[in-house]
Amino acid sequence: MADAFIGIDPGKDGALVVLPDEDDSEVKGFITPMGPAPGGGGREYLTSAMAGIVAEICKEYDVQLVAIERGLARRRGRNAGATSIYTTGYGVALWVGMAAMSFVPYVEVPPIEWHRQITTSWPGGTKERAIACVRHVLPCLELAPGDRRIPHTGLADAACLAMYAQRIHHRHMKLRERR
Repeated sequence: MADAFIGIDPGKDGALVVLPDEDDSEVKGFITPMGPAPGGGGREYLTSAMAGIVAEICKEYDVQLVAIERGLARRRGRNAGATSIYTTGYGVALWVGMAAMSFVPYVEVPPIEWHRQITTSWPGGTKERAIACVRHVLPCLELAPGDRRIPHTGLADAACLAMYAQRIHHRHMKLRERR
């Protein structure tokens, strides 16, 4: 069973990306499954489908580490609304619970941390840097799946989070070898 790393953007427009340790050409992306909320009031997470994705990945790979973006109450210089904070926190909690129930180690990472580690050398804003980085480092990952014309920023962020997980895991392993 091959080692792999997972990155998760937990938002409603988020995604999960699996990055095999040895073969970047086998990288896989999954847009967060969403469905209509009861009563027609927006969208909700399809938790059974999310759990199914995690279960299939764990059957195929030995997941070394999952990096889940930690939601922030303040974004782009303004405070987020209560509904946005709740929704983001709920998405984080769902993915954390699924990682824990699968006995997979995980870390919650503030956006600024993974951006500093992965995307600082790319031009543009945070979303543009993530897209440029993934297009260069993981060109086999389809950022505009299906009939989309523009890149899915959740997939780009999740791919960067998977690269972050791989980087910190290998850094930790090197430190252990030195001891």
